[in-house]
Amino acid sequence: MMRPVVWLILSAGLANASLVGQNAAPVRLTSAAFDRVLSRVQVKLDKVDIHEDHSTWQDPWVVESTHFQVRTTGGYGYGREIAAGLEERFEEFQRVLGIKHRPTRKLPILLVPDVGTYNQFGDNSDEHSSFYGSFHSPNAGGAVVASFHPNAAWMRMQVTHSAVHQWVADAFPQANLPVWVNEGLAAYFTLSWDYYYHLDQFEKLKQENKLLSLQRLLREPMSRYGDATGAQTRFVELAMLFCYLIRFREDTRTQSDDGEGPFRDYLVLLLKNRSTRASELRDMFVSDIDALEKAFFAYEFPR
Repeated sequence: MMRPVVWLILSAGLANASLVGQNAAPVRLTSAAFDRVLSRVQVKLDKVDIHEDHSTWQDPWVVESTHFQVRTTGGYGYGREIAAGLEERFEEFQRVLGIKHRPTRKLPILLVPDVGTYNQFGDNSDEHSSFYGSFHSPNAGGAVVASFHPNAAWMRMQVTHSAVHQWVADAFPQANLPVWVNEGLAAYFTLSWDYYYHLDQFEKLKQENKLLSLQRLLREPMSRYGDATGAQTRFVELAMLFCYLIRFREDTRTQSDDGEGPFRDYLVLLLKNRSTRASELRDMFVSDIDALEKAFFAYEFPR
């Protein structure tokens, strides 16, 4: 029988997450996927005294999954939920990009209890911003550092965004990505936590005439992401642009996991630092950026 503590952990989190098929309309988390996550959590809880006190950052809970080590004061179950969700997203990251990479260590995820602790890890880089509440820090041993947020869905999205930067750095240390590609990858894999939230935000921005032109979105530096409103607009728009190019646009979408995928191939070439070949593929979808923008803004995403 399912333990009450496990049910509370999962019903508050992954049971309401959205998973989106690569070339189809979004679907809800399947029972099989739910069972896989549940089994991971249950096995670990059988070995842990959940009544231990790890409520200070000096002695946090340390939760390990296949690829991650999560430190948190939020409870063992909370750490397991985050780790299980990251494992699902990591599998998706590899599947969508058609790569196979296993980190040589368990990637560190630091879920600190408050903004004060979070800011102690700040390295004064463009990636560190208190308004966003999560960042990947090469200066903290390559860890993802995230400040606790009471909204569980928002917390998962924050951590996932920064974790994608962490995965790229681990798998492709030679990559030198344009800002829109680097942030677009992070935004895209965050989208799969809640496709409908991103779609609603995108349509709201479009109705209010607040979407950025693709001329700006694809060319502006990281410094233009320097406030909460501007960053959120860019992340939502980039998430939906990547969704459009990977899943829906006929001449760029990935046909199947093993089939043709022009935009996916472009991303992988950039990650592998093969810029000459990548530029040839890039012309397929941005040689006429105004035409791309018109088609993207007019596209009716499925619900």
